[in-house]
Amino acid sequence: MTNASLILALKVLVLGTWFLAAAAFLFPATTDFGRFGRGLFVLLSIIHVIECGVFYRTLSKTGRPLGLELFNTFFFGVIHFVEARALAEAAEAGETSRSDR
Repeated sequence: MTNASLILALKVLVLGTWFLAAAAFLFPATTDFGRFGRGLFVLLSIIHVIECGVFYRTLSKTGRPLGLELFNTFFFGVIHFVEARALAEAAEAGETSRSDR
Protein backbone atom coordinates (compact mmCIF):
# COMPACT_ATOMS: atom_id res chain seq x y z
CA MET A 1 0.00 0.00 0.00
CA THR A 2 1.45 3.36 -0.99
CA ASN A 3 1.72 6.30 1.36
CA ALA A 4 -1.07 8.16 -0.46
CA SER A 5 -3.33 5.10 -0.27
CA LEU A 6 -2.68 4.73 3.44
CA ILE A 7 -3.47 8.39 4.09
CA LEU A 8 -6.69 8.11 2.08
CA ALA A 9 -7.73 4.97 3.96
CA LEU A 10 -7.06 6.64 7.31
CA LYS A 11 -9.00 9.76 6.25
CA VAL A 12 -11.99 7.61 5.27
CA LEU A 13 -11.80 5.87 8.66
CA VAL A 14 -11.69 9.18 10.56
CA LEU A 15 -14.52 10.64 8.47
CA GLY A 16 -16.58 7.52 9.17
CA THR A 17 -15.95 8.00 12.88
CA TRP A 18 -17.18 11.60 12.63
CA PHE A 19 -20.35 10.44 10.83
CA LEU A 20 -20.95 7.71 13.40
CA ALA A 21 -20.55 10.22 16.23
CA ALA A 22 -22.83 12.75 14.52
CA ALA A 23 -25.46 10.06 13.90
CA ALA A 24 -25.79 9.68 17.66
CA PHE A 25 -27.59 13.02 17.73
CA LEU A 26 -30.44 11.34 15.82
CA PHE A 27 -31.03 8.99 18.77
CA PRO A 28 -32.31 9.89 22.22
CA ALA A 29 -29.62 10.82 24.73
CA THR A 30 -30.99 8.11 27.02
CA THR A 31 -29.81 5.30 24.71
CA ASP A 32 -26.34 3.80 24.93
CA PHE A 33 -25.56 4.78 21.33
CA GLY A 34 -26.84 8.31 21.93
CA ARG A 35 -24.61 8.79 24.96
CA PHE A 36 -21.56 7.09 23.44
CA GLY A 37 -21.81 8.90 20.11
CA ARG A 38 -22.31 12.32 21.68
CA GLY A 39 -19.34 11.75 23.96
CA LEU A 40 -17.25 10.63 21.00
CA PHE A 41 -18.30 13.72 19.04
CA VAL A 42 -17.29 16.03 21.88
CA LEU A 43 -13.99 14.18 22.35
CA LEU A 44 -13.17 14.37 18.62
CA SER A 45 -14.02 18.07 18.59
CA ILE A 46 -11.84 18.91 21.59
CA ILE A 47 -8.86 16.88 20.36
CA HIS A 48 -9.00 18.32 16.85
CA VAL A 49 -9.36 21.92 18.07
CA ILE A 50 -6.24 21.39 20.18
CA GLU A 51 -4.45 19.95 17.13
CA CYS A 52 -5.40 23.04 15.11
CA GLY A 53 -3.70 25.19 17.73
CA VAL A 54 -0.64 22.99 18.08
CA PHE A 55 -0.13 22.66 14.32
CA TYR A 56 -1.07 26.26 13.46
CA ARG A 57 2.46 27.42 12.65
CA THR A 58 3.09 24.58 10.19
CA LEU A 59 -0.36 24.93 8.65
CA SER A 60 0.27 28.59 7.91
CA LYS A 61 3.44 27.72 5.97
CA THR A 62 1.86 25.39 3.38
CA GLY A 63 1.08 28.09 0.83
CA ARG A 64 -2.58 27.09 0.78
CA PRO A 65 -5.44 29.07 2.39
CA LEU A 66 -5.16 28.84 6.16
CA GLY A 67 -8.91 28.34 6.56
CA LEU A 68 -8.76 25.26 4.36
CA GLU A 69 -5.81 23.88 6.33
CA LEU A 70 -7.60 24.44 9.65
CA PHE A 71 -10.79 22.87 8.28
CA ASN A 72 -8.91 19.77 7.14
CA THR A 73 -7.00 19.56 10.41
CA PHE A 74 -10.25 19.85 12.38
CA PHE A 75 -11.71 16.87 10.55
CA PHE A 76 -8.63 14.72 9.93
CA GLY A 77 -6.17 15.82 12.64
CA VAL A 78 -2.68 14.35 12.56
CA ILE A 79 -3.39 12.60 9.28
CA HIS A 80 -3.79 15.95 7.52
CA PHE A 81 -0.86 17.42 9.44
CA VAL A 82 1.46 14.85 7.85
CA GLU A 83 0.44 16.16 4.42
CA ALA A 84 0.62 19.79 5.55
CA ARG A 85 4.10 19.36 6.98
CA ALA A 86 5.31 17.90 3.68
CA LEU A 87 3.81 20.87 1.82
CA ALA A 88 5.36 23.35 4.26
CA GLU A 89 8.79 21.74 3.92
CA ALA A 90 8.49 21.79 0.12
CA ALA A 91 7.46 25.45 0.18
CA GLU A 92 10.39 26.35 2.44
CA ALA A 93 12.80 24.39 0.24
CA GLY A 94 11.48 26.24 -2.79
CA GLU A 95 12.00 29.60 -1.11
CA THR A 96 15.51 28.60 -0.03
CA SER A 97 16.50 27.54 -3.55
CA ARG A 98 15.11 30.79 -4.99
CA SER A 99 16.99 32.90 -2.46
CA ASP A 100 20.25 31.08 -3.25
CA ARG A 101 20.18 32.32 -6.84
